Amino acid sequence: MRMGGASFVDKTSSIADLLNSCAHGDAHRVFFTRPRKFGKSLTLSIAGEMLSSGALPSGVHPWPGYEQVDVKRMFSGLQVYERLMKKDTSLGTLLQRAHFVVKLGLGGAQSGVELKRTIKDGIAAVASRAFGEALGLKVRQMTTPCDALGALVDAVPSSVPIALLVDEYDAAILQDVSEGKWKSAKSGIKALRSLAMSTKSPHFGSRIERCIITGVARFAHTSLFSGANNFVDLTGDPLLSRVMGFTEDEVCATYPKELRHLADSLGTDIDGAISLLTTWYNGYCFDGTSSCFNPFPVLVALRAGRITHREMEASSGVNWLGLTPRDLIHNFVAELQMSKRLNTAVSFDIADLERKRVQAVPLLLQTGLLSLIPGQRQVCRPPNEYARSSLQTMLLSSLTDEDNFQSCALAFSSLWDALNQQSPTGFTDAAIQLLKRVPSSMFKASETRKGEVRESGYHALLAGALIAGAPHGIIVELEAATISGRADIVVRFKGEKAWVIEMGVGSDVLRKLEQAQAYGSDQTEHEVLCCVLMITTTGSGSTGGTMNASVHWSKRNKKGTVVSWSALDAYDSVKS
Repeated sequence: MRMGGASFVDKTSSIADLLNSCAHGDAHRVFFTRPRKFGKSLTLSIAGEMLSSGALPSGVHPWPGYEQVDVKRMFSGLQVYERLMKKDTSLGTLLQRAHFVVKLGLGGAQSGVELKRTIKDGIAAVASRAFGEALGLKVRQMTTPCDALGALVDAVPSSVPIALLVDEYDAAILQDVSEGKWKSAKSGIKALRSLAMSTKSPHFGSRIERCIITGVARFAHTSLFSGANNFVDLTGDPLLSRVMGFTEDEVCATYPKELRHLADSLGTDIDGAISLLTTWYNGYCFDGTSSCFNPFPVLVALRAGRITHREMEASSGVNWLGLTPRDLIHNFVAELQMSKRLNTAVSFDIADLERKRVQAVPLLLQTGLLSLIPGQRQVCRPPNEYARSSLQTMLLSSLTDEDNFQSCALAFSSLWDALNQQSPTGFTDAAIQLLKRVPSSMFKASETRKGEVRESGYHALLAGALIAGAPHGIIVELEAATISGRADIVVRFKGEKAWVIEMGVGSDVLRKLEQAQAYGSDQTEHEVLCCVLMITTTGSGSTGGTMNASVHWSKRNKKGTVVSWSALDAYDSVKS
């Protein structure tokens, strides 16, 4: 990239801080994940060049394949080089003391059972380039990845520090999970654990000064890294947020000509171009405090000089690891509810190999279709218009066939318009039209003895629709905690307005209404409306069953500490 004169956002100073943060004690073993095309491989490549740069220790003769890095040629003009020239002591020995770097890209393995061989082949390739084919052959003959790395480390002069950088550790396991090959996935984890445990080897572990492992997804962290002091997980660390992703200032400073070209092609100014890029590709939050652009689609749009809405196709996974769109919608609502009930932050573990279960929320987080919200670590939402439209498409595909696709799409669109307009009447009509189209398969075997369908499927559909389609600035909370308990859904609008939505199955409207109003009384917004959706069913859609839905609205009246409720008759609706 540097030889070709390519422009790129300069993250070298932040990468240096990242490397120095994992230089001592247990912190020298780190792990992090980011969605596809977020710059993980480039980050590791830059880290590798930094660690390779500098002089060998006094008295150490270069090994046969040693190539000294020209620090000035490689890094001049970049932030890290400026720090070096200013003799910034916080830079430590970076660019001054050379490491022997073992960089492994494991994306070529097609299954977990291939990972052991892929890891050994990668280590052997490094050994062959550095010390010759004889050592490469010896490495390949080792039984485990740990032994293979040990054979290479033994050949490196003892005073030279070693860095182990592992990219795409999870690609083969993701493939196995998507095909339900759990045994093969566990075999891959075993090989990876052998590699990770090499950093604790009594024979050569102390030689590995830095170890960084990265990928798209996180797997049962305890089983992968147990025994290796559970590698420090930087996935949600603010330091990593400085390294990965673009900020608006970085885009403006690095690509002024491309931004001008995009603005001209759109018939707007620079601010207008940035606003459009923000709408489609910004909003990703991993640390709970800051947000960023996904780099890849921004670069594609800037290069093309237009927004085609297809820029994300290469960076978002369409592999749902064996889950159907219906499972994803149902599961991610259930998981978000559970995290609120347990008062825990959203987990990034994408699958539990022991239970043979894929976690929907982490999957959507790691494909970029959901993101944390800065300042609200327990809340997830689509980060931008691309993610929002993708989730909307998923919702439609989970419900519809060709015969009623248009009517379902219209119901979704009407629901989102009602949110945007803050219209209870529109919400009532759209919600009923949507719930009438819930297929029986959404509920699996969840009918009651009386033949009624339980609430969960209806709730999953409505909650999923609200999360996927809520316009920018409208926050949808599931299991929202109040003094009186947990509200099913709370929709928070700008201008100090909120809707409390409670769903129920059966005919006890009064009890549900009292419950909703208790939750509504606890809300801090100036204007609060309560909506109760009561559903009664007989049989299921597949057996010709019927659904009746009644919707009841009330408005909070508050004078000082006195709260009362008045019915909004104009918004009440009873439909079959």
